[in-house]
Amino acid sequence: MKKTVIMSILCAFFAFGCTAKVVVSEVLQQGENDRLYTRYNIFYTNPAEISCLNFLQGNIIPYGTEIEIVECTEDELSFKTAGSEKVYCIKFSKGERMSSMQNYVRSLVGFENRDVISKKIRPQYLAKVQTGEITPGMNKDEIAIAWGKVPPIHTPDEKNMTWIYMKSHHDLIRLIFRGQTLRSTMPKLQDAE
Repeated sequence: MKKTVIMSILCAFFAFGCTAKVVVSEVLQQGENDRLYTRYNIFYTNPAEISCLNFLQGNIIPYGTEIEIVECTEDELSFKTAGSEKVYCIKFSKGERMSSMQNYVRSLVGFENRDVISKKIRPQYLAKVQTGEITPGMNKDEIAIAWGKVPPIHTPDEKNMTWIYMKSHHDLIRLIFRGQTLRSTMPKLQDAE
């Protein structure tokens, strides 16, 4: 009898424990009339399988896009853009993001719309940021809107003078800064395996 009860508890833990619900409105302390918007451009090739590392390829959901949360668990965040029934699903990995889903949601979603976010971008770089491009001269904040929060798996401290973004797990881009300003970009060579 004890063995059966323990097995049932373990099965329930594994079946439901990994997919615990995350209440985004509570995480963000969302008010009743607050709308949610993306804080940065989200890149994707398959809307049902978006990496939480924001691989820099494919289509873009622009920064400041109004979204509606469909569901959020410890493993996935599903949402629709305003006025659309198309569902996007970000696959979350605590190990790759080196944070909880709650912290990831706070970095991805906010209350500022596109017009408000655009005011944080200097006019000469606005068109580039809107199309997900970067260029020397941009500052770290502009790059974070264009490409998203730098993945901590390769750049654990945003104060570093080198940031590493990802086109895929094996295709990395190194950004080199002088102070807050982007000086140059280059592909990052991988170690031989």
